[in-house]
Amino acid sequence: MAATSNGKNHNLGEAFGLIAGSVYVLLMAGWCMFVGIIPLIAIWVVVQNLDYYPALTLALVLSSPGIAAGFALFRDQPTLFGRASKRRARMLDEGYRPPDWIAGPYVAPDDTAACIRPYFRAFIRLLPRAIVQGAIYGFFIFTFSYSMQIMVKLGFGAVMVPILSICIIFLIQSLLVSLVLVVEYPNAKWYAVVKNGVLLSARRIYMVVISGLAVFGYFWGMASSPIITGLLFTGIIWYIVWASARWQADVLFEALARESGDKKLIELYTGDSEKPAGGGGGMSGLFSSMSDYRQ
Repeated sequence: MAATSNGKNHNLGEAFGLIAGSVYVLLMAGWCMFVGIIPLIAIWVVVQNLDYYPALTLALVLSSPGIAAGFALFRDQPTLFGRASKRRARMLDEGYRPPDWIAGPYVAPDDTAACIRPYFRAFIRLLPRAIVQGAIYGFFIFTFSYSMQIMVKLGFGAVMVPILSICIIFLIQSLLVSLVLVVEYPNAKWYAVVKNGVLLSARRIYMVVISGLAVFGYFWGMASSPIITGLLFTGIIWYIVWASARWQADVLFEALARESGDKKLIELYTGDSEKPAGGGGGMSGLFSSMSDYRQ
């Protein structure tokens, strides 16, 4: 009886430790992201008005590396229970090294508390490519926003406002998916990332709603209570945003893994090493070829 009781207490203590560790990592990741996306937060807290879309768009571009660095942290922090990160850690322990067209771990697989250094290392590493993606999408977001501003002033143009609004929402989601791809594929050509970001944002479309509600809730919270929202909720909300975009990008991850023919790589992204290469149901043909990622 005593042994059973001790075993239960040990399991409860271990579970509590895992939960506490996850809370700590999410808080630390959130504080890092708060610093990384400070241009966007600062502009929004000051203006709190979508009429200032040029400034908000520029702030989004400047904040793209901070968002990408947060996604890199969520991708590999072992405390956050990601299935792919667990498989990657196990394979690294077994001596397997993924090909160089896939990014290595941004966080050491055995470092369950690392956040600050990995975040800012990822920020520097991802800065150029994330800025490029932010600038491309920022241009189109600005263009659609400007068009919407003109349409509002025209009586017959009001019917276009909902359509343009939906386009802007999808552009923002496409940027988030593209940043997930930037994190995953260090050699990917910018136009392949943009093309696939747009295509993938329309896959598993319900994720756009989840991501949109999370982003809306975050900036509503920043407008009403910036200190509490920034310190306590940045990590968990952006983790939801990352998980939504990552789920959409999984379609491409699996397709490229199958196209490579590497069983270990297929297992890494699908959890199943038995499915043959090219078994992605034709998805490889829909997206960019591997040459756009491998160079």
